[in-house]
Amino acid sequence: MQKPNGLVVIEQKDLPAILFSLELNDLTGIGRNMTKRLYRNGIYTVEQLWNAEREILHKVWGGIEGDRMFEKLRGIEVPLPETHHTTIGHSHVLAPAERNMESAAAVMHRILQKAAMRLRKLGYRTSMIVASIRFYDKKDWTDDITISETSDTLQMTNALTVLLERKPIIKEKPLQVGVTLLHLTPEKEHTRSMFDNEDRSSALFSAVDELNLRFGKAALYFGGAHTALESSPAKIAFNHIPDIEIEDGKGGRAKKKKKKPQREPKGFDDENEIV
Repeated sequence: MQKPNGLVVIEQKDLPAILFSLELNDLTGIGRNMTKRLYRNGIYTVEQLWNAEREILHKVWGGIEGDRMFEKLRGIEVPLPETHHTTIGHSHVLAPAERNMESAAAVMHRILQKAAMRLRKLGYRTSMIVASIRFYDKKDWTDDITISETSDTLQMTNALTVLLERKPIIKEKPLQVGVTLLHLTPEKEHTRSMFDNEDRSSALFSAVDELNLRFGKAALYFGGAHTALESSPAKIAFNHIPDIEIEDGKGGRAKKKKKKPQREPKGFDDENEIV
């Protein structure tokens, strides 16, 4: 509001007058298309927006986001809606020394293991893995495989191995690789298998993740990624803020402190109690 001097604190007593000097598209959540929709409903200024009934904004936004805007304009803190992830994946442009199929496969195993760790941290399972390689001369290879819902890195590693084994021979050098986890299901919506020991698998990979977060990505990993541990470093993505703990793989998380059991107050046993 006072560019370029930065942050402005708006107190409740300042509302709503302090907002009226703004343009509609100065407000977060109002872009070009939303501005047109507001115009069609007779709302041309922030003052008119503030005075509009909740039901009008609900109609303009086509749902609950209109109610959220109504409350935010009045200084009411609105909780963010729960985010539902639809894909988790990584891609990596290969360094010159990695532009051969053996190194490219190792990098793909590295980014798969990193994606699997993110999957578990976000509380999801996947049932489809997509692998892709871009070669020189604009040649591309993409394949996918369906698996039972899992967050188990071993199961995902086996699936990626199958994909790479059935890849046709392409003589061009690989330039970029990617691995994406699709068909994500939140843990709380997962239907447990009658045959797999999911509790044992979850406990195992929870321990693996904790060790890697404490001691670094080289603490425990599957061998397919051995020559690519330093590949795919942390970088800013377009669709999410990177989790530095997972992305850089340097470790350093403090050890979890065990809660000390509460001792019962000392007293006499009932049978020895003196009356």
